[in-house]
This record gives sequence, structure tokens and C-alpha cells, in this order.
Amino acid sequence: LAKKINKSFKNKKKNKNKTLNEPFIFRKLELKSTFNCFPNSLNNISNSNNSNNSNNSNLNTFNQQQDFDNNDDSMIFNDNCNDEDITIEQNYVLKIRLNTQNNQLIAALSNHNIQLFDCNLFGSENGKILDFNVHDNTIQDICFSKQYNHLLFTCSLDQTFAIWDLNSGNKINRFTENNEIFSLSTFDNYVVTATGNQIHLWDLRKNMKVKIFEDYHVEDITQIAFTPNSTNVICSASVDGLLCITDLSIPSQDDALIKVINVEQSIAQFDFCGQNKELIWVTSHTESLSLFNYDEETVKSKNLDVKLLSHNLIEYCVNCHYDSISSNLYLLGAKHDGEMHLFNLNIEGSNLSHIQNFNKSHTAEIRDSAWSIETNLLFTCGEDGLISKWSTTNETTTTTIEKVSHTNRKNRLTSAKPY
Repeated sequence: LAKKINKSFKNKKKNKNKTLNEPFIFRKLELKSTFNCFPNSLNNISNSNNSNNSNNSNLNTFNQQQDFDNNDDSMIFNDNCNDEDITIEQNYVLKIRLNTQNNQLIAALSNHNIQLFDCNLFGSENGKILDFNVHDNTIQDICFSKQYNHLLFTCSLDQTFAIWDLNSGNKINRFTENNEIFSLSTFDNYVVTATGNQIHLWDLRKNMKVKIFEDYHVEDITQIAFTPNSTNVICSASVDGLLCITDLSIPSQDDALIKVINVEQSIAQFDFCGQNKELIWVTSHTESLSLFNYDEETVKSKNLDVKLLSHNLIEYCVNCHYDSISSNLYLLGAKHDGEMHLFNLNIEGSNLSHIQNFNKSHTAEIRDSAWSIETNLLFTCGEDGLISKWSTTNETTTTTIEKVSHTNRKNRLTSAKPY
């Protein structure tokens, strides 16, 4: 493992109207709808003084590729509404995932429930399809089956992962591990789990664990995923700063570890990008961003300080999204008060181009985002208990959404671990 870590990286068209390298930008973003996952009537409301504040502001036009020297903090969206500050035992929306084939959105909540939405009816009375409990502790990861659209996989700190039928909300099976499960990924009949600092491979046909990889990481694994170009190869990321590429088809554990990338920072999340999915973007718990070519074992960018590069427009990374049509990689960042910004990351360099300002899109920490390039829909969620749906448009009008109420921010889930 030490030899592989020390090995130098240096050695080693769906939309025809879009031209290659043309930036996909939110020329105009319209907040279509905001859904409160926990209506007031469903929560225990403590006695408190309600205060009404009205804030009316003008809507300004956003200039594309705004220069940082231009201090025009133009807003496309604005809250022209009355806000009620009330105390509610409200839960966070921790994670969201899109199923583009079924046009559905799944959300993991801090009360250990899962909610399923129809994207077409999002925000309406019929928009929510399912709401059911899946675990006894914090949900750490959720993913759809790539082969069967109605199957959902979840894992939790309760040391279990489960398979759910989204047609009915019924549990198909539940598997128990010997440690907390921080992430999981599935392909065909196999599931890999990030169990503590170990990688476990499960065969669903046998309903059993068939392989354990226990010497690759020395700290907890924060994310695990099958690579898009091979059904036998997985990538795992850890607090120890290592990205490990493992070939599950190789019997020997020592030989199965085919590549190791040392990010030198505790890794929060990663995903694959590039025209051939040959690149990996990585964000850390210290809010840095890195980009690697794991095929060529080269470094594109390493540990970029996003706060510095954004000229303090953002304080942390929410997510990155890759557009295979325009070959652009986008960074969605935010401030702790809920203000969001969208940037274009130069894959060949180390600079960020500011694209969009979502001013006060949420009222608390933004936890996750999901973006469908095909439908031009962006969803964001956070600790204010809201899921917001955004869409691109070339129209010249702006829709302002009235929020019925929002809540005082609850104390954030605390842990000695950064993930």
C-alpha cells in the first residue's frame, strides 16, 4: 500500500443545439416551487412569540459571467412575503437523489424517514408519493438501483442497509453489519458498503457478504461508488485522505488495490466527470476542491481553496455537477445563512467563473443538491426543512414564491466526526 501511495501521478450527444464547450449556465433561474417537508400542523409547536416581517425589494437582472470586480450583487429571486418566526421541532433534509428515468426525487430526512416526490407535481398536494421510516438512526446514504427503477438502497448509522420497493414503500430486505455504514453503492446483484474503515461486498442473490477489504483505509470511509466505466471496479474515499481504486474481480486483496490517490485532506465526497468519465472531482472537509485524472494518474487541480477562489462569496462546497453536453464542471457553493452561488470550474486550470447568485435560497445550511442536465432542473435541500426546485428559462419574467413560514434554526447535528 505504501508503494502505491508513493507512486507519482506524473508517470503514469443528446442535445444537438448545444455546441461542445458552450457553457451551460442558468441564464435565468426561476424558483418553481418550495416544499416544506414538515408542515406546522404535523409538528409540536412550542409557545413562542410570532413576529411578522415584510421585506420588499426590487428584482434585478443577472449579468452572465459576472466579474468579481463588479460589486453588483444582483438578485434574480427575492422574498416578497411575510415571514413568521416560530419554534418548531423540525427535521433537516439531509440528502436528495434524482431518478431521471422515473422523474422522481427521493429525500432522506433527519427523522430517519424517506420521502418520494413526483418531479412533475412537485410542490402540489399530489407531489409527495411516499413518506415512510427506513432506519433507527441517521441515514447516511441513499441510491437508486441502476437496473430496477423501483428499488431504493439506504444505509445508516444503525449498522444496517436496506432495500425498498418504491412502488409500495415496503421493505424487501435488510442486512446488518458490525459497524456504522457511511455509504453504499450497487450494481447488478452486488452491493458495496463503507462499513467503518472497511469495504464489504455483498451478493444479493445469496443474501450474504462475500468479501471484505480491510487494509486499504485507516480511517472511516466517507463515500464508496462503482466506477462508471467498469462494473467490477469501485472507488472509496476516506477521512485518511486516500482515494482507493479497487478491482473486485481480483481474488487477492493486495492485488485488487490497483490505484491509490493521496488527496492529503479528509475527503467529504467525490464523483466522476469528463467525456469518458476519466476524471474524479473531490471535495474535502476543509472546503477544498481537487480534480484528478485517475486513468492517466495525473493531477489537474489539487486542494483549491474555494472560499479564496470565490472571493468569499461562498463558505463551503455543496456539490459539483458535470454537464457532458458542454463538458463543463459546475460547483455549487453556499454560505451558512443559505445563500447559494454557482460557478464554472475550469477543468484544465484552477480558476472559478461566477455564473449565478441564488440569494437567500434557503434560511439555513444547505445539505445537498441534485441536478438533471436533461431536464434543466436543479433541486436543493437543507437544514431549514425545505426542498427547492429550480429551472432554467429564457423568459424575461421572474416568479416570486411566497413562503408560508420558516423556523428558527435547530441546533445542528453534532458529532466528533466531520462527516
